[in-house]
Amino acid sequence: MWRGALAALLVAACDDAAPTCTDPPARLRNPSNLHCDLRPVPSPTCPVGALPSWAPCDDACLAILDEAVCAVTPGCRVAYDDCVRSGDPCYTEPFLGCLAIDRSGPTDGACAGLDAQACSAREHCASWFLRGGQCPPGPGPGEHEERAHQLPDNEPCFLAFAYCEEEPRY
Repeated sequence: MWRGALAALLVAACDDAAPTCTDPPARLRNPSNLHCDLRPVPSPTCPVGALPSWAPCDDACLAILDEAVCAVTPGCRVAYDDCVRSGDPCYTEPFLGCLAIDRSGPTDGACAGLDAQACSAREHCASWFLRGGQCPPGPGPGEHEERAHQLPDNEPCFLAFAYCEEEPRY
């Protein structure tokens, strides 16, 4: 009997201690799969720990549709579909889009061997991704697809970070 009362007391205490997160969540781009993840914003009433330093999902870099312009724009980096090297079908050109760098960057250093997080903090590094089986097929031959539809926005298309390398020089 006392065990039931103790369990009820613990449940009530845990419910009272639950954080109250009332601010709108932050939309941050996960560098491992390019999805926009919703993360609660820490505050005194919402003690959820720190936000990751990932780039915001809605940023000026997304409006850059030209690969060469993206590569030379401060604060931006390029992302590619690794269909060319992997042998998978390329539904569009390999350039997936232009992304903002991680909020911890920009940082310097070599690109080879970096993980998704470290690669995303370097303006001069390109991230390469493999498409999962859940990705919808692209346009047919001769058709055009808008770049905005190439980057996943929490739809059932899973990209997986493959590797990091120096951006092409233009």
